[in-house]
Amino acid sequence: VYILKGGKVVTTDVETFDEEEYSSDELREYVESALEEYTSENGSKSIKLKDLTVSDGAAGLTLAYESAEDYTAFTETELYTGKVVEALKDGYTFDVSFLTADGEEVSVSEVLDSEDLNIAIIKANTIVNVSGEIVYYSYDAKAYLKDDNTLVIGQSLSEEGDSETEEPEETKGMSEDGTESTETSGSISDDEMLTGDTESTEVYFDFDSYEDEEETVSEYTDIYTYIIYK
Repeated sequence: VYILKGGKVVTTDVETFDEEEYSSDELREYVESALEEYTSENGSKSIKLKDLTVSDGAAGLTLAYESAEDYTAFTETELYTGKVVEALKDGYTFDVSFLTADGEEVSVSEVLDSEDLNIAIIKANTIVNVSGEIVYYSYDAKAYLKDDNTLVIGQSLSEEGDSETEEPEETKGMSEDGTESTETSGSISDDEMLTGDTESTEVYFDFDSYEDEEETVSEYTDIYTYIIYK
């Protein structure tokens, strides 16, 4: 989940896809039908299909949402974006445990003192990339920082056992000429994520190094994860 400036959201999902059992054309028809149904009621700009590819037994789907509200409504996964002070006014209780970006315990009161900072709140086990530097984050849902602006949710770093744990160091994409390119996670600009059409740049996390985690960790959780960033 990429949270861009101005509240726009871009998501990429990568799932296994049996090309012998399923048709990529039928998959595209299904996705386009679901988007058409949603946009017909919520506006043509509410969701856009950025890319849909099937290759080597995997399907990659990239969608751009006009707002976190559209993401929540379409995916039924709760996502909130705004300022800390706005989240308080909207009823979020911050009743979770927080760490600083340096891994130090920090009180909720100190976090709330940063009311002018940006915040993303999500109820999902996923990877979240924000347009800024993460200052505080909650870890009740087993989260750890991958880098300054990327939080991995749903797998505690300490549970991996040692410092040799492999973490995804790159995002992968397909250039317009069809050759594979790689970028350091977080280096994708907002413009790159939002420009183009369904045939343009495909951007998705390399989940190969999360193979063991994907077998044991569901994307669903009842725990909110709070990400405060500047």
